Amino acid sequence: MARNIMADESSELYTAIRSLQLYRRECRRTVAQRTGQGRSNGTTDNGEICLCQQPGERPEIDESDHMNSVEVNEQDYGPKKLSTNEPKYIRCDINTPPEKIEKLLTEIWKVERPKLLLAVIGGAKYFKMSEGLEDKFCSKIIDATRQSGAWLLTSGFNTGVVQMIGRTLNSMHLTSLTQHITAIAVTKYGCIRNNSDIVQKIDPKAKESKENTSKGKHDLEPNHSHYILLDDGTRHQYRCIQDRLPVLMKTISEGKSMERNSRRNLNRSGRDTSNQVPAVTLLVEGGKDSIMSVYHSLENNIPVIIVKGSGRAADFFARWIYILDKKESSSMDGNQRKILRINSDSDRKQLDDLVKPYEKNMRVDLRRTLTHHSEEPWQWDDQERLKKNVDKVWYNVLFCLQPSMRSNLFQFHLAANDDLTNTLLRTIYRVRRKTIDSVHSQNSANTNVVDKRNLDVQMLRLALQWNCLEVAKDLIVRGSIENIDLKEQADDLLLTLSNNLPAFLHYFITLGVALPRLIFKVDSDVRTITSRIYDQNMMTKLYSQDVIEDFHKKGECLLYDIMDLNGNFRQQLSTKDLNHFLNQLVGYFMEKLYPEDGNTDHAITNSVGVDVEVGQSNNNELWNYAIRDLFIWSILMSKIDMAKMLLAHINHRICAALVARKILMTYRTRYVKYSDKSSEYEAFMDYFEEYAIKCITQCYKNSSSKARKLVLRECKMFGNVTCLQVAFHAKAKRFISHSCCVQAISNVWYRSIDIDRTGIWWLLVHVFTFGLTTIFTNIAPQAAEVFICELSKHVNADVESSSVLEPYGITYSDALERRQVQSKSSCKPLNIDLANILEFHQCPVVKFSYDCIHYLLIVLLFSYVQLFRFDPPAMQTPSIHWTEILLVVLISCMLISAFRLFFELDTTTKFATVKEYHSHPVKTYSSILSYVLFYTGFGLRFTLTEPQGNFSYARIVMGYSLQLWWLQALKYVGIIEFFGPPIVAIAKMLHDLVFFACLIIIVMCGYGTASRSIAYYGNITFTVDEISREIAYPVYYLLYAQLDDELKYLDSAPGANWSVAVHILLAFNMLFMVVLLLNLLIAMFNKRFDKIYDEAMIIWHYQQYKLVRDYFDRASLLPPVSLVIDTYHLFGMFIHQMLGRKHCPGCYDKKMFKMITKNRAVKKSWDAFEGASTYEYAQAEAPIGATTTAENMADSQEILDEKFHDLLKSVEDEQKTLKSAFDEFQTVTKSSLHVIETKLVKVHDSEKTTTTN
Repeated sequence: MARNIMADESSELYTAIRSLQLYRRECRRTVAQRTGQGRSNGTTDNGEICLCQQPGERPEIDESDHMNSVEVNEQDYGPKKLSTNEPKYIRCDINTPPEKIEKLLTEIWKVERPKLLLAVIGGAKYFKMSEGLEDKFCSKIIDATRQSGAWLLTSGFNTGVVQMIGRTLNSMHLTSLTQHITAIAVTKYGCIRNNSDIVQKIDPKAKESKENTSKGKHDLEPNHSHYILLDDGTRHQYRCIQDRLPVLMKTISEGKSMERNSRRNLNRSGRDTSNQVPAVTLLVEGGKDSIMSVYHSLENNIPVIIVKGSGRAADFFARWIYILDKKESSSMDGNQRKILRINSDSDRKQLDDLVKPYEKNMRVDLRRTLTHHSEEPWQWDDQERLKKNVDKVWYNVLFCLQPSMRSNLFQFHLAANDDLTNTLLRTIYRVRRKTIDSVHSQNSANTNVVDKRNLDVQMLRLALQWNCLEVAKDLIVRGSIENIDLKEQADDLLLTLSNNLPAFLHYFITLGVALPRLIFKVDSDVRTITSRIYDQNMMTKLYSQDVIEDFHKKGECLLYDIMDLNGNFRQQLSTKDLNHFLNQLVGYFMEKLYPEDGNTDHAITNSVGVDVEVGQSNNNELWNYAIRDLFIWSILMSKIDMAKMLLAHINHRICAALVARKILMTYRTRYVKYSDKSSEYEAFMDYFEEYAIKCITQCYKNSSSKARKLVLRECKMFGNVTCLQVAFHAKAKRFISHSCCVQAISNVWYRSIDIDRTGIWWLLVHVFTFGLTTIFTNIAPQAAEVFICELSKHVNADVESSSVLEPYGITYSDALERRQVQSKSSCKPLNIDLANILEFHQCPVVKFSYDCIHYLLIVLLFSYVQLFRFDPPAMQTPSIHWTEILLVVLISCMLISAFRLFFELDTTTKFATVKEYHSHPVKTYSSILSYVLFYTGFGLRFTLTEPQGNFSYARIVMGYSLQLWWLQALKYVGIIEFFGPPIVAIAKMLHDLVFFACLIIIVMCGYGTASRSIAYYGNITFTVDEISREIAYPVYYLLYAQLDDELKYLDSAPGANWSVAVHILLAFNMLFMVVLLLNLLIAMFNKRFDKIYDEAMIIWHYQQYKLVRDYFDRASLLPPVSLVIDTYHLFGMFIHQMLGRKHCPGCYDKKMFKMITKNRAVKKSWDAFEGASTYEYAQAEAPIGATTTAENMADSQEILDEKFHDLLKSVEDEQKTLKSAFDEFQTVTKSSLHVIETKLVKVHDSEKTTTTN
């Protein structure tokens, strides 16, 4: 595809570029030919061959070659439309002012102004890097550019380090289609191979050049986004361009094109230091051109990072910086800080004096660097040419190595553990800080402080984008959050969260960042926050559509999937939306976490006063609420590492971990159950459950009694839920089976009964005597933590209250605590006689015992009625027996109790109540079916009386109902620990049985229809009764090997063909059904039992929670007392729903299966206990990043430098040894030759004398 130089003059792009007067250069001969004034033989008017389009290569070209070309008033750019995504290029004169190029990039090509300029210079021909180092180095450059919104500038040729960067860019483009990097190639037009077709050269499909076919010709690297092609009229000579890139970077950094439009933010020296763009040059390997580029970068005050270990020029600078620093550190004076210029003779002399002791070795090293020779210097050819090349760059090297310039040379070692971005950030910060100090040396201190503060803000943002925590600690934050303004803290918090930097957030929290002031609305004149009114600006930024979509593009976002699949993706989420999503994910048993419609959350303010101490406590609680909000945000955004870190800073770690498991479990079950993310989220769920287990274990070790209260207490921070409540709905079976949770459930189950001392038999005696025998035992009322003497241990002496727990919640006291109090205290229980009886009937185990008796009476009486008293009504006999009336009353009492249990579920909406009730479908539907069948059969008992046969329908319905009632009795047997786990195993085996039943039905239907169609055709009528009797029943009994009737009919006609055919079917059916399928069922049962044998006890403990919760607020005693109690509660509930709590405050108080404290001091003690007990484990689990300090990294760098110096010294010593050996060899050789020559002379003389004689 050939380019078209002549553009559409009517296009807007053409007009904009022409207004900048960006002209290209062209050969004088070509221009003359166009105008008809030139010659066609390639010569100029004076007959000489044109240097800019010479037919062959010349070894040397004069610096004035560009004078053989002229500037042409034509634009050469592409593509011709801005709407295309193709790379953009322009060919312009090498002397084009850099301000015009900057304006072209930012205003015409609409490239966003950079936040950083990063230039990469270095080796081309000889450069090589290992694959691992290539990935480490190039990927870091690309990541740093992408994360910081920087511009990446290179030479643009598809060789060396630029080629590696191009490969990394191409990989990023292929894997991340939405990410874009501004990569600008500033190169020389005359050095491009086949530069007549630039469009083809920047085609991404172009193949990489493996080698250069001729000197000075290179392919363009095709993965850049913009190409600046500078033309000086010459061809194949890469010169006069090394200073163009640094000058352009300096112009963009200082924003000179912007200064012409606006002269703001200038200090007294006339320089804008607040909006300058940081600029850095990276030197990777390199030769003569790279050395010149380093010189021009330093001359334009652009710091250079030397990549040590990459070879040639980079290693040369690294070696001599180390040597000169070591030698001059002790003898540095003020004059050596002066910048010495190479265009001054006096400065040149001073530069020579600086390196005079090392000049010989430095020149040898520089020769080796420029020629890439590995031989010794005396083995080199063309010594004169090498010396000339060294002389050309000698003073440029000295300029770079002088003390005042070495402060702008930084080093990054490829083999070190440090990150390239850390080195970049240190370089930028130190150079910018030095610039500010130099600019403000004559200005006021206030201006200097403001600029330094602005620099700290800018560098901290860059550190957050690059995740350079250690550099931010040492240079920017410097151990105090006071160095960051409150407004800047809010922006930094958002950037930390959006970039998913848990280590940074941990550091900010450790420093004491004002999280409540960032998340909640605070008046400027209020010193302490006393309410949770959310800052809508912060909530808008945290839950904005852009943030959610950005996280989704980067990987995954839980909240995005929920909103997208539910079809309610909104531009901005409100607190009402968040409450709705959390109710969906956690459950409707959790109350609203966020105040809606901008209302204040009074969960804190209603419980605190106005004194100073309470205000400080309130701030601590608001801190925990702020951490909780960030924790929930991190879970909803699928930032698990961030959530792990935040768990280390919240007191309610156990409940928070269980809430996270419940959110992830709901998301996995509903949205990603069958995707590849399922196993990943299952691992997250297991982690948070294990986290909660480890935390409760630490608490249990410190204090078992307090740990038991922690799992039962109400947690207001998470919607007034309990740890056990969340664990049950999150199916955290291992957590509930923990010893602490098992004992806590057991304590609630037995309440005030010390079962270890009383025993099970005394409990049965108390039950059958309706609690009258409890007056002889020591059972004290536990509604207020038993004794006032015990209360003094939990609350302060000034708390005038006889109870620390609300009476409508759990008010049990541990038996061990009660025993210790009774043995150590002389206090006597209050109202021991009547109180013991009332307290006894409040125990869930006693309520369960009465319910067992109630149920046993129902099934026994039901069986008696069905067997002996279920007769059809007649005129001679009573229509109904008294046992039937009693049975109806007992079942109705149980039904009313079930209605009360349904309406008292821990849910916040009616829909959630129905959903919660159907969470156990087998148990729920069997219970509903048993009631429906009973009342249906009871109704049929009076409607189907005549004839006698119709009454059997009522008996059948009642019989099925009786069967269900007996089967449901298993739940009462399962409460016993010995029987519970096997019953759990049976319930799990039902899944295998259902699968087996499906297979059996298919096989039975196949044999039944096939055999009957062959042997019984015409003998079966199409009725349900006939099909069941002749097909279904006989075939089913074949499963139990009952073949008599089947074989008897077949043997009646032994020779018939239909008999033989059915015999074959029967044999195959028995083989498949009895032998194969039955053994399959046995194998499945064995495998299932082995699998759940160890888990059966865990599942049983998990189910015990539901049992204790159901009986916690059941009515005591048997009917009719229980009926009166249930009716009273249902009536109070109805009045409460109709009138509301405001008009009828005392008509109904729902019992809550949670421990609710009245006293704030007790709650604080529980929070402090949980926080202190789990602190060490939480800190160990927090992903707070590497612990390597800047001092350690500096030490490691110093060790590397020492090793490098030792290696250099050994090489120099070896070189001296070889040289001395060579000199000695020359001396010995000369002396030997002299001796031989002397002897030869003597021999010759003796021969001559002999001849004469």
